[in-house]
Amino acid sequence: MTPLPEDHASFGHPMQDTSELKTITMSMVADTGCQSSIIPLQSANNLGITEKDLLPVKLVMHGAIKEDLGVIGAVAVSITTKDSTSNAMSTRLLCYVSDTMERAFICREALISLGIIHTNFPNVSTVTFTNIAASMENSEEVTCSCPRRLKATEEHVESLKEWLLDYYGATTFNVCEHQPLPLMNCELLQLHVDPNATPVAVHKPALVPIHWQDKVYADLERDVRIGVLERVSQNTPTTWCSRMVVTSKADGTPRRTADLQPQNRHSVRQTHHVPSPFHLADRVPQGMKKNSDRRLEWVPLSAYS
Repeated sequence: MTPLPEDHASFGHPMQDTSELKTITMSMVADTGCQSSIIPLQSANNLGITEKDLLPVKLVMHGAIKEDLGVIGAVAVSITTKDSTSNAMSTRLLCYVSDTMERAFICREALISLGIIHTNFPNVSTVTFTNIAASMENSEEVTCSCPRRLKATEEHVESLKEWLLDYYGATTFNVCEHQPLPLMNCELLQLHVDPNATPVAVHKPALVPIHWQDKVYADLERDVRIGVLERVSQNTPTTWCSRMVVTSKADGTPRRTADLQPQNRHSVRQTHHVPSPFHLADRVPQGMKKNSDRRLEWVPLSAYS
């Protein structure tokens, strides 16, 4: 098990001292009924991670008999194991840290990533190993109009890159800050606010630090251009108006948020459950970058929202 201080930094909680970090060999219980991996605090200390360097979490975990597992934080680690032929298999994951448990448990998703169990476990499946290259060489050539597949070799890197940039140039890789973003072709989103609620309008804005003001203003103007925000014309009566609150991102740049507490108190929520960001990040396959940008489409709002 190897600690990943760069992942802690990306979560906005960098480790204060990385000089004592080290890789350790340890035993973990392979628990296919476990939804999240968890290790004792002593194991985290053996990695060179102190309690103050743990990622803060609010989740309360319970065991099979409903006992509190004493979660005090989480760590980002890389776990490596070897199969029967000594081939190394690795995966990155977030492990909860407990100050009451004495044994470490590894969850089902990590077991699948490490190849310890099959993706359709516990269903019985037959695993066969086939020489794919040989079977392709012996297969009959079929003529079709599909683009020819390029082998992922060094000589084809530029060709593959050029194809990807061209194919997704108008969508995924289009980060233009002047064109309106496309709307999704879907049912209009309706925000259900109590019609008898007394509107709350905030007329005094929150202060924006001087060193952020140019950046915040530029981002507001950009969002108007791409259709995220709509400029309110003069002589428009103000009913509902929420305060913009600017906070700091992990890299020191400003993040714009809105205080929607009054609207939330008078809104009827629509059930739309999604996994927590913690578990979503834990499911990102190894080698993929955890990042997001404005490369997306927007959901249109109903005129009554």
